[in-house]
Amino acid sequence: MLIKKPGKSGSLYFNYKKSFSMLLLGVCDHQYRLSYVSFGDYGSDSDGRVFERSDFREMLDNGTLGIPPAAPLPGTQLMSEHFFIADAAFPTTEHIMKPLPGALPTMEQRVYNYRYKRTASD
Repeated sequence: MLIKKPGKSGSLYFNYKKSFSMLLLGVCDHQYRLSYVSFGDYGSDSDGRVFERSDFREMLDNGTLGIPPAAPLPGTQLMSEHFFIADAAFPTTEHIMKPLPGALPTMEQRVYNYRYKRTASD
């Protein structure tokens, strides 16, 4: 969403699309219910930078976010951590998954990215 340039802000809200904006960092559950929202960061900041400075990242790092412990996948004995699906701007961590980069991905990387995309869009 385009905004009017905030007074005396210089180029802080000027983004790479050559307009003014504010960033929103949001987290939702598997039913698209928002569980975390941070709004108002500079449009000139990257998504990754906003995440790095967020209290969400701090809670994720120090274990106070309330993520359930690993549990077996349905119908198996295979244990799996709970994790967030994120885009390429975010770091890969124990609890964050993102698509694999690469212009010429291997077959395994293509399969992973295909399944990742399906998970993120279902």
